[in-house]
Formats: sequence, C-alpha cells, structure tokens
Amino acid sequence: MGKRITTVCIILGTLLMLAACNSSTEYLLTKEINLDADCNVESYITYEYENDEQNIVKKTMYNEEDEIEFYNVIRYDEQGREIESTNFNKDGQIEGVTNWIYDETGYKIVELKEGREAKEVVDVTLNENGDVAIMEFLDTGIVEEYEYDENGFLVMVKSTLGDVTTFTKYINDEKGKVLKAEYYVSEDNVIFYTRYYYDIKGNLVGEKEFYSNGNLINEKEYEYKKK
Repeated sequence: MGKRITTVCIILGTLLMLAACNSSTEYLLTKEINLDADCNVESYITYEYENDEQNIVKKTMYNEEDEIEFYNVIRYDEQGREIESTNFNKDGQIEGVTNWIYDETGYKIVELKEGREAKEVVDVTLNENGDVAIMEFLDTGIVEEYEYDENGFLVMVKSTLGDVTTFTKYINDEKGKVLKAEYYVSEDNVIFYTRYYYDIKGNLVGEKEFYSNGNLINEKEYEYKKK
C-alpha cells in the first residue's frame, strides 16, 4: 500500500469538494443553506475568510431560528495547509481541537484530537497519474477504489466492507464538473442520486438529492461573494 496518513475526514463532503475544485477563483463561498423536501430552511453554515484569501478561517452552523449551534476556527501553515481546527459550542466554550502534521510530500501523517492520536489510519495508493486509486481504512476495514475516465475525471468510487459493497457513480460535463452522482447498493440498483447546479461563472450554487423514484429528499443552496 501507499503512504499512511491520518485524517478527520479523508473524503470531504461532495459539495465542498465541488465548490473548492470547480468554482471560479474570483468568488468565495460564504453560505451553505440546508433545506428539507418542502424547501424549509433546516440549518445553514456561514464561511469566513482572512483578507479574502481562499482558505476558510471560520465556519459557523446556525439552526432554523438563526441561532448559533457551534462554530469552528481554522488555522493554516505557510503553505496554506490546514493545521488546526478548534470546535466551539454555542456559548463559545471549546469542545475539541484537532491538529494535523504533514510529511515532506504534503501528506497528512498525524492527526491529534485533544492531545490524543487519532485512531483512524488510512493507507493510500496512487495511480500512475498521481490520483488516488485505493484508500484502505485500516481501523474500520473499509476499502475504497477509485476509477477515472480518459480525461482523468473521477467516474466511480467502489466501497467495500466485508461482504458489503456500494458504488457511487459520477456523471461529469466536458470540463469535469460533476452534474450527477448516483449511489448504488449493487452495480445496477440505485438507491438515491444527487444533481448539482452551477452558475455561469462555474460556481456550485445548488444540490438536490432524490430517491430513486424521483421524489426530492432535501436540497442545498450556496452563496458567494466576489474577492
């Protein structure tokens, strides 16, 4: 296997990865709104930046009553890599601190939570193009395999735990933006899917999740500001 790393969440939420990778660098994500199937706001997250740089320095979660639930303050090193995230409750009291240490190649090699080494350890294998090919979560036994098309765009993730295998398939446009993600319990049995929507600048502005029969489960909306 490849390099061993530890991380809070190896795979970020699909949405935030899309927003970070596919949106215009002229704009910064400022708000994520979570809505139910009836378009009622359930919660929302605000994002703050320092000097309009790309790195998020504070994330605040609000409930439907506009009350703070919790917030995170994030620090970075000189290379712009996340090195510390402090989680505060609604009263401003520290709930937890997570730190990351990197090796010379840029991989996260140590994650510390409240002074204790994290339990989740992941082996990563890269393909010949430098993309993630296999991720093995050593503590849970989950193995994830990544497939790409001829353009280098991610098209499928196969996740296996014991005898159970699930699949996530991605449909992309010609520029690599994900238009649809389909979630399967077998290769031909979709259980739900997500559609992604972009503005003319390429910013991810919406996400809708549906059951396989087409009924809406929930949706998200995203707001930006120009740098």
